[in-house]
Amino acid sequence: MGTTPYFIQVSDTHLVADTSLKSYGVNPYENLERIIIHISHLGPPPAFVMFTGDLISDDELQSYRHLKLLTDHLPSPAYFAMGNHDLRRPFRHAVLGEESPGSEPHYYTFDAAGYRFVVLDSLIEGQVAGALDAAQLAWLDATLTDGSQQPTVVFMHHPPVPTGVDWLDAYTFGNGDDLLDILAQHRQVQRVFFGHVHMPIQITARGVSFTSVPSSAYQFGDTVTAPKVWSGSPGYGIVHLFGGQLSSRVVYL
Repeated sequence: MGTTPYFIQVSDTHLVADTSLKSYGVNPYENLERIIIHISHLGPPPAFVMFTGDLISDDELQSYRHLKLLTDHLPSPAYFAMGNHDLRRPFRHAVLGEESPGSEPHYYTFDAAGYRFVVLDSLIEGQVAGALDAAQLAWLDATLTDGSQQPTVVFMHHPPVPTGVDWLDAYTFGNGDDLLDILAQHRQVQRVFFGHVHMPIQITARGVSFTSVPSSAYQFGDTVTAPKVWSGSPGYGIVHLFGGQLSSRVVYL
């Protein structure tokens, strides 16, 4: 991998309590296990591994316990964003180790390799579509203002702008314009990485770049060149950090 610092994006792992269960012809647990083994053989190891939501699929605490067990084998820190299939309380209990977890949105920042990384929570529990509440938007604006001199990357689950895939765009993001207003004002934001779409997509809106990766489980298609939901090859993203620029690519297993 060379000496340039880099991170990994894994998305839409969709684990379930029964580790033998298949979805759309694939076993999500086995696929994630393969990806973690693959990442563990990269050298040097990544700065961190980011999981951009839909960590589980079945509302079971045990599914998050499986996630914790698998990700504990990573050679680097793991960070997590909430997706529409996630539940905050069991996630906080099983993965973060909180004894009395709350259901408040899970958004935060961390620094690595000279960058500021911002993780947003677009989950509206019980709904497919996402949004950011007013408090989170205000926090984001203040966070980006305070770190205006530091190159920044944002992570979230839902795409806040149209993808061009009609059946995905039917579930619109509740306040994408409000988020774009903030991001467009802070030019240190070099990229927004998202999940949800189970395919690699590149989007530019108002000068802001958005990037997604394949699912580690099953894949989505546009119903023209690929089936709507299909087994496909699991994949993840590798993103190199050059200080003034990013270079991203997708690795398929």
